Amino acid sequence: MSTENGLSDGAQFGHTLVMATAEGLARQEVDGVIVTANERGVLGAAGPYSVRSLVGEAIEREAMAAAPLAIGSAAITQPGKLEERGVRVLLHAVASTTPGVAPRIDVLQRAIPAALRLADEQRLHSVAILPLSGVANDGVQLDAEGVAIALIDGIVAHLRRSASRLDRIAFLVPLAGQVVPVANAIRDARRRLWLSRG
Repeated sequence: MSTENGLSDGAQFGHTLVMATAEGLARQEVDGVIVTANERGVLGAAGPYSVRSLVGEAIEREAMAAAPLAIGSAAITQPGKLEERGVRVLLHAVASTTPGVAPRIDVLQRAIPAALRLADEQRLHSVAILPLSGVANDGVQLDAEGVAIALIDGIVAHLRRSASRLDRIAFLVPLAGQVVPVANAIRDARRRLWLSRG
């Protein structure tokens, strides 16, 4: 699946389309949005987005009221201002202990599938994952493209293990040039982990 303008691309996993898009959150029609939070419920940054300004401070307070949150888990809150765009819930992937510190990839690889499990429990049909930064196990800082690529195998594993209701999982990337590398990694995961399953 590719759009003519080259701003979205991905592959099907059963009935679920996993895609990368540089078309921005305002152009996404999704039921849920996945963001990162720390164990205290403080919202993380998401590339060009200030999550707190996107959803409102009340939503961060709602997440903080549920603290302490387990690292690698996920929590759910109201969507705040995103409700105006048709978003039903905000899914918080709990990925760090310290505000302002990029989460480790191994923690995101647990927290994002946990958020997808919550999306399935809420009977959501589509989610957008806001751009994430992270730190590889060797300490190298990763941008949204690198993080998305590192998360794809875990998302495919989630889809293989569950009868997911999700029709679409969209990785939002800030730059159009990041769409093709992420989409290529999605297609590679489809070939390696989906088509080859016996």
